[in-house]
Amino acid sequence: MMNLGLPLAVSFFCRMGMASTDSAFVGHIQDAHHSPETYLAAAVLSDMCVNVFVTPALAFNQVLNALVGQAMGSGNPKMAGIWLQQSVFWLSLSMLPFLAGFFYVEECLLFLGFPADVSRVAGVYAVYNIVWPIPNGVYQCMRFYFQAQGLPRPAMYNNIAFLFINALLNWIFVFGG
Repeated sequence: MMNLGLPLAVSFFCRMGMASTDSAFVGHIQDAHHSPETYLAAAVLSDMCVNVFVTPALAFNQVLNALVGQAMGSGNPKMAGIWLQQSVFWLSLSMLPFLAGFFYVEECLLFLGFPADVSRVAGVYAVYNIVWPIPNGVYQCMRFYFQAQGLPRPAMYNNIAFLFINALLNWIFVFGG
């Protein structure tokens, strides 16, 4: 139980730690045009919209635990690899139309009644976020593929490393290093 549960728990907490670190640093951005509160509100609202846009395509990686587990359990590891390839392909392809929504975050937030300055900053933030959903989706496919085979440690090591890399990059980009 601990061989599987502990690495999964560590991975989960590292991923949550990265999201919290991002929010903490964004809350310290200040310039002549906007307050830290505006940047933080914009980032949180933008993340909310982005998560709504990417969720449908992420269905292709969520099924891997079951499909790879069934393939491995039936003694057919080749089928597990086929499921991984199918998942990566369909996730990447289906993500493309949802990425278009990133360009309309400002309009969505204005329609929902949020302030114009917050909506504008959130729209810019969303456009800069367009680069991560497909690579993150592919990473999640790999993570679930290995996890279904009882190999959660690669994801744990990756998440531990990137918890610190993420904090360092936030420090560099927000405070200038």
